Amino acid sequence: MSKAVSSLPPFRFVPSYSDHWSFVASVLSKPISSWKQLREAVNVIHQRAYSVVRTQPRNVVLEYEKAAPLVGLQEAIDWFGTPAATSVLPVPVTSSTLCSESVQANSATDSTASSSAASTVGSQHAPSFYDAVLPKIQALALRLPRVLAEWENGTGLQVLQAGHTASVTVPNPVCLSLLANAFFGNQVDYADQIAALPQPPFGFAPVEWGQIDWLLVYGSSYRVGVERIKCFISTFYMALCFPDYMEKGAVTFHRSFLDVSRFPRWETLNVPISPVNIHTGAMEIPGIGMFVDFANADLHIGSIIPSATQEEILFSVRPYLFIGMLFSQRMRDHEAIIMSGAPQTVKYTGYSNTFKFAGIFSPTEAGDLPIPQIVAIDAVMLVQFNKECIIRDIEKAYVGFRGDPSNPPHANTISTGGWGCGAFGGDIRLKFLQQVIAASASGLRMEFSTWGDQGILRELSAINQAMQRASYTVRDVYNLVMSYEPYSEDDDHTPAFRRHLARTLRISLS
Repeated sequence: MSKAVSSLPPFRFVPSYSDHWSFVASVLSKPISSWKQLREAVNVIHQRAYSVVRTQPRNVVLEYEKAAPLVGLQEAIDWFGTPAATSVLPVPVTSSTLCSESVQANSATDSTASSSAASTVGSQHAPSFYDAVLPKIQALALRLPRVLAEWENGTGLQVLQAGHTASVTVPNPVCLSLLANAFFGNQVDYADQIAALPQPPFGFAPVEWGQIDWLLVYGSSYRVGVERIKCFISTFYMALCFPDYMEKGAVTFHRSFLDVSRFPRWETLNVPISPVNIHTGAMEIPGIGMFVDFANADLHIGSIIPSATQEEILFSVRPYLFIGMLFSQRMRDHEAIIMSGAPQTVKYTGYSNTFKFAGIFSPTEAGDLPIPQIVAIDAVMLVQFNKECIIRDIEKAYVGFRGDPSNPPHANTISTGGWGCGAFGGDIRLKFLQQVIAASASGLRMEFSTWGDQGILRELSAINQAMQRASYTVRDVYNLVMSYEPYSEDDDHTPAFRRHLARTLRISLS
């Protein structure tokens, strides 16, 4: 496996700054038994974390306090004591055991609720957030120096820099402890560390690096934000109930860069198109090998906000993915990020404004199914029918679909859907055909979800069946797409492109 390049300084986690960590440990080693105490702890830790690398502390928490006192976080925490929570959460160990455990400042480990036994969902009252869940988060946060020391890259790791193929593997205990620190606002992103250098020696904007700061969500009363906080807190609830499931393994973040000279010649590639199953169900299909993240060029848009796009939902239900935001530079045209080993921890319903936390995803539900690889690829926005943009997105999908050659998926099936549609303005017929090209060239079967849209299901099925009947190859699909001639990029291309497909394939698309 290739190593991350060393032309940039290593990312250093906040605990690398010993004075700061002593302060954090002094705050988190004390019992926190009320909302007032928790709010104060988040406030002082968050300010102190940013003062480590900045001349002036960033007082985000206090700015939110003036408008809304972290109402999103408070509402999510209050929910954990309601009957609604009891109905979807298992009960770990006994309440007396949980309440008797204390957090130790310098030797805290995952001793809180060390038993992995969890009773049937809804069979008892869910444990109090302050008696059980919060002490677990404190313990996970406090153990970070130890798990970093046990990890060979613990004192700093190389970032995944644009223009280079490289991998970083983060053990699950490190992921969990980093997220616990993020819960309390104790994180400093790579952009801040670069900004703190005396001179900007590398010529890139600090915003090209993400952060896992939850304060924008904590301070929002927007319903979707509250549901995302429930998912986040449930990460630690899972660690309380099922420590073995949450602690074993590691997550690998692989940045794949492919030089332009290594792409196939699409116009001559005589490879049959792969089988495609088009359906209206969810993309989460048991047993698939790869799952497409409809990404932004900045992984998870580089920040955490009260929003629920496909990518944001994906990270909320597989929270270890958040860690990759810290050290992944903005993706360029011929790059993708493939993330392996991130377990699903929660269930959900809805999308965007209707997104809702629906309970934890237990190891029993996960069963023995392998974890799919998550393929993060970003599409062009708006100018999709420009010839260069068409080729760009075919090649972007191909880089992602070919994955990490040193770590192949367990099955040659990829689950996808309307990548580049929605806010990116893509035409789903074009994005379908571009992904057919990429999947076929990569030797993958494709599962394509229309997200419940029966009309699109009928259209894409007609297109796919016509191509299969005519024994289309990659070359044929490429020529089908490239032969469309838009009048201008300002036109509404959907009707014209549909007519082009119907005429060329001799089918009816109504």
